Amino acid sequence: MGTERIIWEVSILKISSSENTIYKVTRQIVLLSISETKLFSNFEEALAQLKMWSE
Repeated sequence: MGTERIIWEVSILKISSSENTIYKVTRQIVLLSISETKLFSNFEEALAQLKMWSE
């Protein structure tokens, strides 16, 4: 019996408007239809979250 390895997919998206910019960091397990998203106004904080979830 084979077992599938569960892998988190992690992404960062920059969303800009004329008023502000936010960074959306998402991780998801597509196979299980599970996701978690966090929003940041600071790029460095968003990047730190991305790196933490990528470990």
